[in-house]
Amino acid sequence: MKWVVLDVDGVGERDELVDLAYDVDAGEVYCVTASGDVHVLRVPRGNRRRPIVERLQRELAGVAYDPAAAYAAPYDVASEYTCAKNVFFFGGNLYQA
Repeated sequence: MKWVVLDVDGVGERDELVDLAYDVDAGEVYCVTASGDVHVLRVPRGNRRRPIVERLQRELAGVAYDPAAAYAAPYDVASEYTCAKNVFFFGGNLYQA
């Protein structure tokens, strides 16, 4: 196994990673920040290339953060008052709470 240290673009000074989930089938690590952003880290198999951290889709589109779009009701309101975010897999689907 080879360890690699990467900077995650878009995680500001006031933000921090609070949860991780690994999808074995896809070889992806989902990193959740305290502000609710989810960063996807693609882990290459067989040392073919360096890992890739994908940019957030809302950053690519130039869209501001919207809790209602990131969370289903009633979690969109609750997300403004909680300090913990979690990601998990259930039935092959990725969920964020």
